[in-house]
Amino acid sequence: MSFLHGAWGMGHGVRHFDPYYLLVVCILLFGVPDAARAQYTPERSYQFLEEAFTRNEKDLRDYLIRDIDDYLVTFPYSPYGARLLRMLGKIHEQEGRESKAIAAYLKAFYLFPQDPAGNETTSALRRMIATEKKYAEKRSWLDEYITTVTLDSSRANNLFRYLNLLIRIHDDDLYPYTLENAREFIRLFPGDPRVPEVMLRTAQVHRDAGEHQIADIVYLKFKMLFPVSPLLPYVLYEQGLLHYQKLRDPGKALEIFNRLISQYPDSTRSGDAMFMIAEIREEKQNSYLQAIDDYRKFVDTYPQHPKAAEALMRIARLKKDKLNLYTEAIEALQEILAKYPENPRGAEALEEIADIYKSKLHDYREAAAALADIAERYPAYEKAPERLYDAGALCERELDDRQLAMHYYEMVLIKFPGNDRAKDAAKRIEKFERER
Repeated sequence: MSFLHGAWGMGHGVRHFDPYYLLVVCILLFGVPDAARAQYTPERSYQFLEEAFTRNEKDLRDYLIRDIDDYLVTFPYSPYGARLLRMLGKIHEQEGRESKAIAAYLKAFYLFPQDPAGNETTSALRRMIATEKKYAEKRSWLDEYITTVTLDSSRANNLFRYLNLLIRIHDDDLYPYTLENAREFIRLFPGDPRVPEVMLRTAQVHRDAGEHQIADIVYLKFKMLFPVSPLLPYVLYEQGLLHYQKLRDPGKALEIFNRLISQYPDSTRSGDAMFMIAEIREEKQNSYLQAIDDYRKFVDTYPQHPKAAEALMRIARLKKDKLNLYTEAIEALQEILAKYPENPRGAEALEEIADIYKSKLHDYREAAAALADIAERYPAYEKAPERLYDAGALCERELDDRQLAMHYYEMVLIKFPGNDRAKDAAKRIEKFERER
């Protein structure tokens, strides 16, 4: 009523119409007139930003950053985009925000490959990459990437490539920037088939930034928005890991991993989930018998899985360290040697066998044989010369069997003549020969 009262000017009992209020009502009802709207154009906005930038006033920098960001959101395809991103990079440089400057230059490089002044962008990028200390280890591949990357006329393709590079750079200072550009991709290209992947990348960024609850809700969002996505097994696995490793909720992790196995039994992630279930039983619930059963189920179900040998190793250690089942532990270790002879854990399995024979069963002859077997099966193993020497020393010290000890020492000389242990073995042989 007060608005209408003002519109009709109810003073002194006489109604006087005020045209100002009519204008306000029209704007509210019908929007800004086309003529007024047409005044807010990319060209005029750019001219203003250029004018403000040339003033080079420190107190204006944060304002300019916000205004440039707003411009790029409002006019994403403006021909002035590359120039404004270079301006943004220079402002961040002036403020000592080197990572954000590099990100701005990279975006200009990716999103405007046909920019006539593209050489300015490339030069700024190379200069910053060459001087920024935190990028020292990434310098060579970043420089090569800039030289060899293939860009096309598709904004979606180039923005997607840019996002992938930001994530690969893995700079904590760029996490907000990465999220902002992921949102931009989804906003500009909601129907692009890569949107689910981009959303997953945001979960990864939140997780890496320590924002674990947000990462978890992004996984939930993904499951609700893309209920038939082929990426769902991966999402469930990553969400399970998040609850296990970061949110410290092993019960919820077990629930998610079991759901993954039930719903996607043929997925490679189901094998990963089954291994993690066994690990949770072992490390978080101290359910050692259940863990052994779960590791065994994993090995039997996924015998070619990269972690199959690791699962057998864990079975062996649980039986040795928690259940005192030494013979069964040796059997699990021997299974590694039989089924996965080329696996790097093989040498470690023989060391474990030797330790059980030596420390638990006091069978020094078998312990020495296991140590010597390392040199036969895994001669490239860095500790192979030392283990072969240890076999001889064990026979000499515990069995007083100089003949067997000399055999192992001689094998050190034959197999590893240039190794320091060969010198030690030669001294032991020389001592035996003097004492004959």
